[in-house]
Amino acid sequence: MRFGLERLKSMLKANKERSLTLDYSDSSVLRIYLQENGLNISFQGADDNIHLLVNMSNASLAEDKICLVIPYENMYEFYFDEEGNPIEDYRSLNLPALFDGFIYIENNGNFVEDDRVTYNFQFKDGREHDIKRFRENIVLVDGSERLLSPEMYDCLKLVTKYNQDERLSNNIASQFELLASIKDFAERTNLALNHRLSIEGKPVIVDKIKLDFNKTPRGLEIMPVIAGKDEEFNSSFVSAFDKYAEIKNFYTVKENGKDVKVIIKNKDSAKKVKQNRLLTGEKEQDFYRGQNELLEDENFDLSEYGPRVKGLGYLNYRAVASPSNNSDESWFDFSQAYQTPSLYTDELVHPWRPEDREILQEKLVAMDRDQRNLSELELQNEGEVFKVQLTREQLIDEITKISDAFIDPSQIKSIKDLKEIKEKCEANSDQRFIEHKGRFIKNYGKQEIERQIERLTEELKRPKSKQKDPMLLIKDNLTELEHTEGKPAPQSESASIPYENPASLQINLYEHQTEGVHKLQSLYHTSSTNGFLLADDMGLGKTIQILTFQAWLKARGTISPSLIVAPTTLINIWDNEDPNQIGEIQKFFRPQTFKTYKIQGIKRDSSRELETIRRCDLVFITYESLRLNHLWLGKVHWKCIVCDEIQAVKNPKTLVSVALKAQNGDFKIACSATPIENTTEDLWNIMDFAVPGVLGSLNQFKRQFVKPIDTLRPDQNDERKTINDILVQKIGNNFLRRSKEDKLKDLPNKKVVVQLIEASDQESKRIAEINRLRQQGEPSLPLIQKLIASCGHPKIDSNIDVNRISPKDLIAESSKLAYLKEILDPIRAKNEKAIIFTMFRQMQVILFKALNYWYGIQPNILNGTLSPDKRSHMLSAYRKSNGFDVIILSPLAAGVGITLTEANHVIHYTRLWNPAKEAQATDRVYRIGQTEDVHVYYPMLSFESTSTIKFETENKYLEYFLKEKTIGKTPDEKLNRLLVKKKNMLNNFFLAAGNPKADIIEDWEEEVSNPHQLTLNNIDRLLKPSEFEAACSVLYKKLGYHTFLTVSSGDFGVDVVIEKGGKYGLIQSKMVKELTRSALDEVNGAKNIYASQLGVNIDELIVISTAERITDSIKFSAEQNKISVILQNDLEKLFTENPIFYGEVENEAKDRFSLEHLKRELVCNGETR
Repeated sequence: MRFGLERLKSMLKANKERSLTLDYSDSSVLRIYLQENGLNISFQGADDNIHLLVNMSNASLAEDKICLVIPYENMYEFYFDEEGNPIEDYRSLNLPALFDGFIYIENNGNFVEDDRVTYNFQFKDGREHDIKRFRENIVLVDGSERLLSPEMYDCLKLVTKYNQDERLSNNIASQFELLASIKDFAERTNLALNHRLSIEGKPVIVDKIKLDFNKTPRGLEIMPVIAGKDEEFNSSFVSAFDKYAEIKNFYTVKENGKDVKVIIKNKDSAKKVKQNRLLTGEKEQDFYRGQNELLEDENFDLSEYGPRVKGLGYLNYRAVASPSNNSDESWFDFSQAYQTPSLYTDELVHPWRPEDREILQEKLVAMDRDQRNLSELELQNEGEVFKVQLTREQLIDEITKISDAFIDPSQIKSIKDLKEIKEKCEANSDQRFIEHKGRFIKNYGKQEIERQIERLTEELKRPKSKQKDPMLLIKDNLTELEHTEGKPAPQSESASIPYENPASLQINLYEHQTEGVHKLQSLYHTSSTNGFLLADDMGLGKTIQILTFQAWLKARGTISPSLIVAPTTLINIWDNEDPNQIGEIQKFFRPQTFKTYKIQGIKRDSSRELETIRRCDLVFITYESLRLNHLWLGKVHWKCIVCDEIQAVKNPKTLVSVALKAQNGDFKIACSATPIENTTEDLWNIMDFAVPGVLGSLNQFKRQFVKPIDTLRPDQNDERKTINDILVQKIGNNFLRRSKEDKLKDLPNKKVVVQLIEASDQESKRIAEINRLRQQGEPSLPLIQKLIASCGHPKIDSNIDVNRISPKDLIAESSKLAYLKEILDPIRAKNEKAIIFTMFRQMQVILFKALNYWYGIQPNILNGTLSPDKRSHMLSAYRKSNGFDVIILSPLAAGVGITLTEANHVIHYTRLWNPAKEAQATDRVYRIGQTEDVHVYYPMLSFESTSTIKFETENKYLEYFLKEKTIGKTPDEKLNRLLVKKKNMLNNFFLAAGNPKADIIEDWEEEVSNPHQLTLNNIDRLLKPSEFEAACSVLYKKLGYHTFLTVSSGDFGVDVVIEKGGKYGLIQSKMVKELTRSALDEVNGAKNIYASQLGVNIDELIVISTAERITDSIKFSAEQNKISVILQNDLEKLFTENPIFYGEVENEAKDRFSLEHLKRELVCNGETR
């Protein structure tokens, strides 16, 4: 349980007079009362962990402590974890179970025939229960409350809003728009549609018309086109559009032999297109001169946009994923050439076939089982048989080659390739896989490929899809340099311009801050169309420097309007009237210095917003809100655009990045202490916003800088310095970076304390055990993460609920946790404050319990799940507390935007891979305003005797550990060495440090080489539930079944679908000590759903559990329902007889099947077996 609910549950179990009562009387929030003998009593003191619950969730305790309050829409955090996996925390709060039925939707009124169409919905579960809606997402099933799934609730909200608005239900475009949304929901959740809705094809809704132009001998042809559709579709659409003189409610277009309705929402714009379909003579020339009613239409007018905008259209940009060899990528591009996977020897090149993967995997298992160093393969080539021997690593390489070649048709996004694959499917219907351009595609048959073509074209034009939204198209500078701005100020000219201090500033700036403002002023004097990257170290006051520059612009009359873009959590740091946490504007400047305005969410009435903006000095907006509103904001001529923490927009192909660069701004300031978080490419995108062209095109930058940096060895410092110097020279006076150590001589010391804590025998064995799970030739990142977690506490990455374990036992299990008290005791004796950083949610709970046990305190926990208001309240309470106090923070959620100089002790209990993010976390404390020496602690598990090493400066800490070797060291020490090396590179070569993760494999030397098979013992202790599901799938695969691992959520209680000899079965896997009846009920209840959806009989129901035994009643229930239950002893035997290795589990977990995917797979398997 994630929220510390176990003690509450235990208390209720022990005290029968006490119970939790739910109050649904409020339409917006649920209230939970603690009752004793039927009377409400205070939660205060009833359970210490109520504080933990309130800390880590969006539940709150009423002021009178008499009840817990949970907004209905926030209930889902007790049902699903951060990754969407089902959890059962809701049971401890007596919250209702999830609704296990479906929503039946039917139309009231016929499309086209009737003016008004509404939608009726009913709740059904196939068992004739009386079901009705009670609250927003609560239904009553025979009087008992049930919670709708999040997607059901979203669909219901959409339908309800539509039905209540006659303007929507009487509008044919809105009618079909909702139909398209309902069709989308039906693919993702349990919806059933009436016959009319089922047979009605999914319509294409056109919000804005994209125009295409064709110069012909007759004149300029202007054609309406639909983004995401191929040439054939658009040609048919244009023909249908031209067929009628008036604008129709919808147009019918053939696609893959089926009728598709196209609905144009903006009929007035469509009329203008019809009137201007062919421009000749003077009208054509007027269009080229920008004089045409199309260009005067608000939807197409580009004249008000900035110099970088080149058009209005539909973007198909997607964020570039990290390079991956996984076969489960969500999309695939054939635009690059791929070679058929082959084995290369001196004598021949042997191409692999898809079925060879299973043969090689069996060879690998046999090698591990028999502990052989070589495996012999027989290869046939032109009638001859060749034999070749491969080492274990070589065999893994060949398996990986074949695995990387597998793709599913659903991953292909090229209609042209799909059509070619369709022809191959027709010609080779008996083959299970089709080879195409070096890849193996599963052969689902011609019909499935046709369906994929249809799905693809519809998917590209979904009403709520990001790809559908009209975007400003920019000169992106990706492949070639199309757009440049800015004029760097010569150093001599910069020095000759005196610094001007704005009169509205009420404080004296530090010397380095004055220097920064002076640089901005000098650059502005050179040209008001310019840009700058302020990359000062965290805590040097970048915000006050920028605001002082803005005050200078205000005094010159050249500020209005200016735009400041920042992450949500930072907006109030700039501007906040709240006296308890005032912003820097209110803190450092005279009242009324700036007239400010904040844009939140999406704004529909842009004309009113534009009017407001033009009367303001500073406009604040988040990055996400900028993306949503960028189209109309692009019409504003911003005098200055500031981007705070601009590393959030590191990818040039994201919609946020394009929206930002499309803004029409004169002077642009990018602000970030960590402009390079992943690769040097991050720097290019930031500078391409601030000073477009200064680093050339992205392709040029990659060739000149990114690739050379990536190929450097850690010891090639001279070469790295050369590249760094060239980069510094290129961005020149448009860049400024200072460190606290160099500029803040009066800042207290930052001292580093490293505690090497001797690991217990059990901890050493656990580390060795995880190491032995390695099956790959190289360490896998999931296992490395397990190793890091195990050093923090053995229970972090386990399936065990830490709330069931007493604090005393938790402390006894972890040497590092036990030693933490020795760090905190002196801090407490001095009445000082500490911050503990860890990103692991389980570790945060463990730390809370330990601190409460040691000191009787209930520390606040701040992570990414909390609302902004709750976050602010926690930080304020910590700042105002007197004497010793501790707060537990996630470095991912609290790494920026927080100042906590009230603390002077920072403990990095577990660490991130990225040294820049770790430094951000430390600098919440070590910054301007700190008056005490700051102590940074790195407790690390060690195989050697416990010792403490103190360093007076961070540089001395880096120098010491740069010399350390990591052979024979713990995971904590290995990670420390990696971070030290990367931190040193950042200090010495800030712009050319490279990728923080690039050397993980190289640095992670490991002496253990012989992998060990999984046993029930290490499964129960080392695997997550999702990995146990994959292990069960691998097990049944080895027992001769075809297995299909289901998606993580929405699986109706089924983890694996199995098939053998045409008979199908369902498996539910449970990593529990005590198996409850619910596991049987879930898999039994899912039987009918899977049978009807897949169109097969379910012949076998299986529950696999790590539990040792079951009660007689559960055994009787299993027998009655013909459910096979496999418990600990039988499971141990199965794993012994069928060896499984962690690498197999890791590979199996990559492929999970939704019901729709499973349908296609079973069709394919049925046709080929």
